[in-house]
Amino acid sequence: MALAIGLELLSCVGYVVCFLQVFDRAPIRFGARVALSELAFGAAVALGGAGSVAVGAWLLIERGARPGPVAERSAVLFLLTSAINLITLALAGLGLWTQVLPGKHDPLLSLLPGASGCSYSSASCCCPG
Repeated sequence: MALAIGLELLSCVGYVVCFLQVFDRAPIRFGARVALSELAFGAAVALGGAGSVAVGAWLLIERGARPGPVAERSAVLFLLTSAINLITLALAGLGLWTQVLPGKHDPLLSLLPGASGCSYSSASCCCPG
């Protein structure tokens, strides 16, 4: 249990650091609060990551940030934090389909999710071409 709590805390710190890198002009204290607010909203309301990003954008715009740059940077943050999920989906699906990983070789359960994760991620490391 202590390991799980520690890993969750590291995940939260990682998100705050990522947020502060993307929104580099935000003051550190305010940026950390916005990032933690996004995490809290995502845990409390089941809207997926998009709802959390919307809360962060709303807070930034309320504090005087211009909507255009906030939208662009919010999209970058969302894609950056979603990339690991898409890469994992692509690698697991393709690994099952090629029988590198043990499991069903059914294309509907392996190739389709793997290809969809591959096509939606910008990670050329797992998808040649």
